[in-house]
Parts: sequence; structure tokens; C-alpha cells
Amino acid sequence: MKRPTVTKRVLTALTRHERISQRDAYDRWGTTRLASIVHNLRRAGYDIHTTLHDGQNGARYAVYHLASTH
Repeated sequence: MKRPTVTKRVLTALTRHERISQRDAYDRWGTTRLASIVHNLRRAGYDIHTTLHDGQNGARYAVYHLASTH
């Protein structure tokens, strides 16, 4: 049986209303390309929002989530 691509796994998580950071993506799927995956999903028409957070040592990181459809 063929394994789902990382893109499909990210999309599945987002459609389950999960919020995903690069750290989450690396820990769960071993990918370091989350921003690229999100970019491609946006180009495919998905309304993915980005929230920036302050991390340690003044670094900022992005957390992605799918827009709510009310």
C-alpha cells in the first residue's frame, strides 16, 4: 500500500483544524519544507492562515491553520 505524501498528511491535519509549526511538521513527518508545502496548498486554492509567534532568543516562527468556514 502506498504511503500518503507529506503534502497530503499536512492537508489532512489542517482540515482537522490542527495548527502546525515547522517543529510539528519535522517531529511528525520528518519534513523541513513546511513553508513550501503551505505555499503549494495555497496555490491549489486552500485558505491557509499564518500566525507569527515569538520564540526563544527573539526568534519568530510561523504556525499555519486552515481558515474557518462559518
